[in-house]
Amino acid sequence: MTIPSVASQLTGELVDPMFNAIKKTPTPPSADAPTRRGALLAVFSAVFLANFAMVMPAALSGVIQSELQASGTQLGWISAIFFIPTAALELTFGVIGDRVGRKRLLVIGTLVLALGEGVNMVAPAVPVLMVGQAIAGIGAAILFPTSLAAVAALTPDPRARARGIATWAMAMAIGAATAPAISGAIGLHASFHWAYAVVFAVAIGCALINAVAMVDSRATENRGLDIAGQITFAVALTAILFGVIQGADVGYTTPPIIASLAGGAALMAVFVLIELRTEHSLIHTELFRSPTYTGAALVGLINAVGFFAYNYCVSIRLGVIQGQDSLTVGLASTIQVAVPLVVWPVFAKFLFRLAPRRVMVGGLVAMAIGQFWLAAVPIADTSLLDLTPSLLLAGIGFVAVVSSTSACMVDVPAHKEGIASGTISMARDTGAAVGIAAIGAIALANAGSVLPEFLARAGITGDALATVNHVAAAGGPIAVAHANLGPISARSIPAAQNALWHGFSLGFVWCGGFTVVSIAIALLLIRARTFESTPQETP
Repeated sequence: MTIPSVASQLTGELVDPMFNAIKKTPTPPSADAPTRRGALLAVFSAVFLANFAMVMPAALSGVIQSELQASGTQLGWISAIFFIPTAALELTFGVIGDRVGRKRLLVIGTLVLALGEGVNMVAPAVPVLMVGQAIAGIGAAILFPTSLAAVAALTPDPRARARGIATWAMAMAIGAATAPAISGAIGLHASFHWAYAVVFAVAIGCALINAVAMVDSRATENRGLDIAGQITFAVALTAILFGVIQGADVGYTTPPIIASLAGGAALMAVFVLIELRTEHSLIHTELFRSPTYTGAALVGLINAVGFFAYNYCVSIRLGVIQGQDSLTVGLASTIQVAVPLVVWPVFAKFLFRLAPRRVMVGGLVAMAIGQFWLAAVPIADTSLLDLTPSLLLAGIGFVAVVSSTSACMVDVPAHKEGIASGTISMARDTGAAVGIAAIGAIALANAGSVLPEFLARAGITGDALATVNHVAAAGGPIAVAHANLGPISARSIPAAQNALWHGFSLGFVWCGGFTVVSIAIALLLIRARTFESTPQETP
């Protein structure tokens, strides 16, 4: 099995069904072979850009905290806010691309992402950086579905289409593997703004390439838009995440947080009612009549909570608590992404003879072990080598889970496989945003609650304690861990670091707990069936 075929497996829940859903899309008559090659290059650059921009900030948490004096809550927003528009708008932009033309939307998507990165490039404060991240997330929400649909439209031959989709997936994987190392290297020698400047320049280049080389295409049938469902879901998700993240700062019993969480939950209920009644629904609720599909969607959602929160907690441990350089943080992310991609062909030829449920459960077990493992590694241990087993277990496990998801849609009708796969992708992106927000908030709240105990253990009392408490009131334990308080710092910084690790080690335990819940769901709902026995539609 080659690396491109592995990449196709990695995104099977999106690639194979999307292939079936849009394979009747005609290739533009003017698209001869050289023209198609140029257009495909433009498409691959777009999806590379989208995933690069999504993953790139992972290595910069410590640098951003240092330069902008960001609190823990603000760091959570910077990471989570990119995923909100991606989760909320991805399905809708797929429909819009079918209707207005994919070339136009790819150019718009790259420019929107460039706009967001341009804001980040000059952001003088955290709120501005959050705005830029949200705008860039909208651009990514445009690029992911539109680029995949464009690949299918540009490859009329089934074998060429399979190669094109595999290369699309490979471009996405390369973006995820290279982004942390590149941004980490930049953060080691320059301001984090320069990392965003690089993405801005790449985005402008991608926009020009797509404007010149891309061949337009659109679907032969116009699908309807679910505007009411789209708006309701986006507002509900934002309200819930606001309550979860800000509650760590102001308390979850304060009226604004209670209103935000209750309002978000109520809007989610309204969203479900809309989806049950509208003709062109964002999510086809009848798909959930299949226990296997329901299990796959729930695993996608809940497992993403644990996995993406795990990645966020790793970056906080290395970059913020331990103060390691951004290159080290970036290399940790690259190890987790790149090594599983390389070694997966060795395992895939054996694993894909098994039932998808076994592969999925095996991957989830590996992830849970990695997550619980890291919770037990002392914060004084700064060796990246000691973290590598945990990173590899989590990375390989996630690959196994994603790879097994495509075979879990055996009960989905062929004409609904596109929306079915898109729904699982939407669930995974939603889980990513919720996981970073919720588990990050839990970790910070716990760290704040135990900080007084660790300060007392360090012998900080009287006026010194008042000084530290003043800093903690403004920025929490992270501010204390990075505050220069003169002679007090020799005791206050280690105390704050220990308090933070107390909270974030608990965060890793929560990550493992969500993965254990995913294991139970997979065992209860997903049918035991081999990949080889899963019926495949003949092109």
